[in-house]
Amino acid sequence: KRYYCDYCDKSFADNPTNRKNHLSGVQHKIAKQNHYDQFKDPKIILMENFSKKPCHKFQQDGVCRFGEVCKYSHLTSNDIEYL
Repeated sequence: KRYYCDYCDKSFADNPTNRKNHLSGVQHKIAKQNHYDQFKDPKIILMENFSKKPCHKFQQDGVCRFGEVCKYSHLTSNDIEYL
């Protein structure tokens, strides 16, 4: 029997250890967050990001090695206008 994760589009042998490892993994958490973020109200996204400080690395280089799990905001002025 195999377990299929809709968020990650992956399958693996279904047993408690494999499932627990997958569900607690960073990649799964990011994929799940991205899935639900697409249904989030833009006002909520703005409120969440305004409470965070801007990511200096993202502002300087346009890239941050932490990506979706960065604790700082990656919203640009264009993103804010769009939302």
